[in-house]
Amino acid sequence: MKNLFKQPYSPIGLEISHDAIRMIQVKKDNGSFTLHRAAEENYELDKDEAEEGSKKKAAIIRNMAKDYSFSGRQVVTTLSNRDVDILPVRLPSAQENGLEEKIIENARARLPYKVEQAVIDYLPIESFKKPGEGGKSFWIIASHRSLVEEHLSVINEAGLHTKALDIQPCALMRSLVTTGYAQEGNHLLVHMGDRDSLFLFVGKEGLLGQRIYLKGYQDMADKLTEGLKIERPEAFRLLSHYGFISRTPDQEKKGAHNPDSTSRAVHEIILPGFKGTFEGIKNFVNYCHAEIGEIRIEKIVLSGKACLIRNLDHMIEQGSDIKTEVLNPFTTLDVKKDELAHIDPMHGSVFSVPLGLTLRE
Repeated sequence: MKNLFKQPYSPIGLEISHDAIRMIQVKKDNGSFTLHRAAEENYELDKDEAEEGSKKKAAIIRNMAKDYSFSGRQVVTTLSNRDVDILPVRLPSAQENGLEEKIIENARARLPYKVEQAVIDYLPIESFKKPGEGGKSFWIIASHRSLVEEHLSVINEAGLHTKALDIQPCALMRSLVTTGYAQEGNHLLVHMGDRDSLFLFVGKEGLLGQRIYLKGYQDMADKLTEGLKIERPEAFRLLSHYGFISRTPDQEKKGAHNPDSTSRAVHEIILPGFKGTFEGIKNFVNYCHAEIGEIRIEKIVLSGKACLIRNLDHMIEQGSDIKTEVLNPFTTLDVKKDELAHIDPMHGSVFSVPLGLTLRE
């Protein structure tokens, strides 16, 4: 007999990014997930609105929860990558006694703020070590207490309750695995946010490594607004409509796909930004090789706002010679069309973080 009092809906996955608030919720049924609700609202804060920013975000969240009929008041959320410090540390097995003291001691020496002003946790990363190497590896996860309190106060102001505060790497891995994009082998996940990007190395044992790259989607859009003297909405349109000029080997032979002047201009303006990101990816991979040993990458998966830049996946695949695809949860979850009437189903990748949050047990 089914438990009539068991909540069939997950907590709301809530992401508050630089320019948008995203919320998603799924219905759980015998280990499968059906999309229940998904919503995104963009916002802008003027410089003179900084002090009122928290109230504005709380009002948006409150209205979204009501207007889109989300179930319940519990949320799982995350701070932005820039507000979280993730420090890898490897401790000899002999130091397992008094582990928390060792974690605090390590954090005290490495954090840019006092540990007394921090919220600190740690996560075992058993796979982050070379074969045959002793000791245990951890991520020290820390944030300044004022940033945590400010984030939680926004949610409280919206009339919701924070069930858990997660980190983006764990949320993204959850999305990657649950949607079936990560199967056999090692994967490199490149999550493009608004003002930063997150690189994750994911293996069958779990997370292998992570790095934040301080450039994102908005930075490419800014280059277009500056270079073409256009407004930001038009820059977004050009990134989606033109993006990068990507020519397949067949097109090279046939001389096909001759870009027009606008396509060339967009490509040339955003290409340096792509080269910087691609160089950051290569440096991260080299770092992981040095820490873990030589490992083969089976596939590169893009998420976040990478789906809003045309041919970005082709550019990375051509540069790396590794199969590259864009993660879109809406193509793998059980989705009712009426639940996505207000969202472009091809842009499901922007919900990769909140999906991973809502799936947290």
